[in-house]
Amino acid sequence: MSRLLQGLFSQWELYEPDSDPLFGLEVPPPIARALHRRGIRTASDLESFLTPNPHLLADIASLPDAEYAIELLHDAVQRNRSIFIVGDYDVDGTTSVALLYSFLKSLGHQRVRVHLPDRISEGYGVSDVAVQNAMASDTELFIAVDCGTKDIPQLQRLKAAGMQIIVLDHHLVSEADPFPPADAFVNPQRPDSTYSNRYLSAAALTYRLLATYKARFGKPQDWEGVDLAAISLLADIMPLVGENRTIVQLGLRHMQSSLRPGIAALMKQARFSPEQLAYSRPIVFQIVPRLNAPGRLRDPRYTLQLLLAREFSPKLQRIAEYLEELNAYRQKLQQRAYQEALRSLEEQHPGITNGQVPPPPALVVVGKAWHKGIIGLVASKLMEWFYRPVVAFTLEKGTLVGSARSPAEIPLHQVLSECCRPFMERFGGHDRAAGLSVRTELLREFTHAFQAGCAAYGAFRPKDFVDSEISVELLRNPAFISWCDRFEPIGPQNDAPRFLLRGLQYSGHENGKIYLSLSTQAFYEARVEAVRSDALKSFLISRGRVPLSLIVTPRLASNKGKVYLRVRDVLVVD
Repeated sequence: MSRLLQGLFSQWELYEPDSDPLFGLEVPPPIARALHRRGIRTASDLESFLTPNPHLLADIASLPDAEYAIELLHDAVQRNRSIFIVGDYDVDGTTSVALLYSFLKSLGHQRVRVHLPDRISEGYGVSDVAVQNAMASDTELFIAVDCGTKDIPQLQRLKAAGMQIIVLDHHLVSEADPFPPADAFVNPQRPDSTYSNRYLSAAALTYRLLATYKARFGKPQDWEGVDLAAISLLADIMPLVGENRTIVQLGLRHMQSSLRPGIAALMKQARFSPEQLAYSRPIVFQIVPRLNAPGRLRDPRYTLQLLLAREFSPKLQRIAEYLEELNAYRQKLQQRAYQEALRSLEEQHPGITNGQVPPPPALVVVGKAWHKGIIGLVASKLMEWFYRPVVAFTLEKGTLVGSARSPAEIPLHQVLSECCRPFMERFGGHDRAAGLSVRTELLREFTHAFQAGCAAYGAFRPKDFVDSEISVELLRNPAFISWCDRFEPIGPQNDAPRFLLRGLQYSGHENGKIYLSLSTQAFYEARVEAVRSDALKSFLISRGRVPLSLIVTPRLASNKGKVYLRVRDVLVVD
């Protein structure tokens, strides 16, 4: 059961179970309802949710070709064969390569080379440059991680040269898609896969295979990679339920007790305190963008070097400082392109940016000089703002290279595959994110096909869930506040608990903070966390001393020990 509430920017379904779930007296009823909505129904479910158990991870034997991939890797190590690893330039790709490379080095295997592509000159996937380098290196085992599913021509060349091939990937593959010519094609998205988790990141998949290898053969004893698997899952915005949640929980705990020197150096640059390693959001918004910056703008090998460093050094410090500089530059490029995109959309649809007119079923924007490394970020911001599928293109050698993002209600990959395939030279990705290229003369036809395909799913307004209604008095209950933190790590399909809180009124603001109070009683510090945060702040201020109905997440400020509120929305119809 649920009741629909109208917020300023979103619709909210207030979860109302037929009866209150019972987990024991120690679980406050609003928390019990929040757990129940997430599928936590029994005391056993609750124990699994709160306490990660690596022994309960799924058996990778149900992943097609996984066992054979382990055999191929073991055989290559035993016979001292030459191994060539190719990854992607993003965080999932670089962490995947770091896992494989460090694993092989820990085994004492020296005949291993790595290739990470240049985003600008090579693009995504197994490039011709990677193929040439592998052939020139007398490669015997070629491993593609976080790529390879769509790189059939390149892998055919490698196969013809006599190489064995392992593909460890997680990008979508449909019933109609041919498999790559690999000896072992390990992908949880394979139609014939019975593995319980289709949404592993590539690095989490790589970690599961290598951990199985280690358990089976008893080595390398000094290797651990769950921290990188966790970072990759957070970076690729994978669902944080089941196996993924367990891996991230274990990874965050590992980082709190044994932190890689490179991550520590990056944390110092980001002014990131060790206490924040208990939470997913600081990793997503502070660490991941810095790790991604070299792959977006320069050379992903800087990220790889930082991840592989075994001790702190002046060189590592310089790399961390360089990543900090690149990330700041990325932010400037992104903001400039985003503003240009908004102006372009306003010219196409006057009134769209201030909400006077509704957006079309999908949005397509083109920036002739936008950096290829930031168009995905621009598409994401536009998608969040307008809640429509978005493709952001930049011009590269006469071809439009694009990045697409979509709300959860519209299957992006399916729309592109079924409606836009004749107009694309290449595409691939996930349900909510994709990369593609379109010839400039076909842009109009592509746009019409994309908008028509998205229109079939209707126009959506952002909709989310409220777990329960709470009273202001409950904010003074330390046990309740502590329980709100126990939902960590939060992310897709396991969002932070959100509650309807009535009665607080605006009392002032300073330094980006809002202060709320109940009449003349205690003040509560609030931080507005919404896509249109400035508009929400303005609305709260305009209401003056009128009691508000807010959608909030209570949290404990680690440095002060005080409760603060993350304000998500305010109800306009109550």
